[in-house]
Amino acid sequence: LMGNKPSKKNESQIVAATSSGSPDTTPATEPVPEVSVAKKVKKDLFPPPIPAVAKIQQEMYNKMIPITKHLHISKINLLRSPFMEFLFFDQLHAFKQFGQGGLTLAFHGTSSKNLNSISDLGFLDPNSPKYHVANGNVYGKGIYMTEDINYAAGYARNSLIVTAVLEGHSTKDMRDFEITEANSKRPPVNGMIVLQSTTQVLPLFVLELKGSKKLQLSNIPLSDVTLFDFTSQLGKYLPRAEEISEKHNVSVGLALHLCYRAHQQTDEDPDEWVEDYCSSFNLQDLEMTTEVKI
Repeated sequence: LMGNKPSKKNESQIVAATSSGSPDTTPATEPVPEVSVAKKVKKDLFPPPIPAVAKIQQEMYNKMIPITKHLHISKINLLRSPFMEFLFFDQLHAFKQFGQGGLTLAFHGTSSKNLNSISDLGFLDPNSPKYHVANGNVYGKGIYMTEDINYAAGYARNSLIVTAVLEGHSTKDMRDFEITEANSKRPPVNGMIVLQSTTQVLPLFVLELKGSKKLQLSNIPLSDVTLFDFTSQLGKYLPRAEEISEKHNVSVGLALHLCYRAHQQTDEDPDEWVEDYCSSFNLQDLEMTTEVKI
């Protein structure tokens, strides 16, 4: 590994560039009491995406349209997390130094109950003690995605997560990443990709399947796709998130994600974790920069 964050953030490590079925690796969630937050949040959850993110969103949306015509899509939402975008572009920069910065459109099938954890807009890191793959991990620890939307839909109880992924140095060798020194694996099944780190995944959209309505994405411009409403899932963190937002001059959305992630740490005080993170990184630059190139 290289470019490691401080030790308290070891789930967010950037992997070295050289050295699904998408089984469900979204983290298990705890019940959250319903909280009406729509009236409490008085400013936009996130600033507009930086140009690099907007470019990826549009590129992957265009690629997704023709391959989803046969699916019964009842709803589509954007997934945004400046926090995950920051990690993803750090990883992209590391890979590009070795000529490995290509993006792949990939899918992950899940259930509606796990949309709660998509509030964090990230998949559980394979090195986390909470790592668990609901549908097995026959090809070893990792984040399981697939280029085959039909295969992913077979694992989707209700929902499909649409992502851009960084494969980096990929291999067909199914041994552990520590042995192969690869960043991803390509098992011989249905476009499957096994990724080494969460920093290689940028969640972009969530598609809800099998509802009463049937949408054709070709009739919906990207500008009309609304943001996934995670606030009802993270409402219990809102008071603390608003304090963090005010203190560190970041969006409420980013502060909510940090609060959620802080409560997923083992043997860490959540408030100390958040303050440590806010003091370790310039989160204003994270949200506002326009310098990222793809």
